[in-house]
Amino acid sequence: MVFYKAAPEAALDAARRTATFQRFLAFAQFPLWRITPAPEIERGKRVELFDMRFGTPAEPGFMTRALLNGQGIVVSTSFQFGVQRPVRSVSGDVGSP
Repeated sequence: MVFYKAAPEAALDAARRTATFQRFLAFAQFPLWRITPAPEIERGKRVELFDMRFGTPAEPGFMTRALLNGQGIVVSTSFQFGVQRPVRSVSGDVGSP
């Protein structure tokens, strides 16, 4: 896979100024930024930052995310490790007949 550097954008700068992103940037050795529309907010944007040591954008390890409103103001930030995966039932569980 080939990943390209995100183009300079005000949304990226706004996210970078938050405490969540500053802490993440202090930790990340191979940061990769992604900026996409946030359909849940009118004219909003989603800024994500991944540490490529622990995954890819398709299967992220450590990552942080910011949602920006249509005026470019950060309305929320979050941090997560990995993607949520559905819980599967495994046959032969303890207590199964």
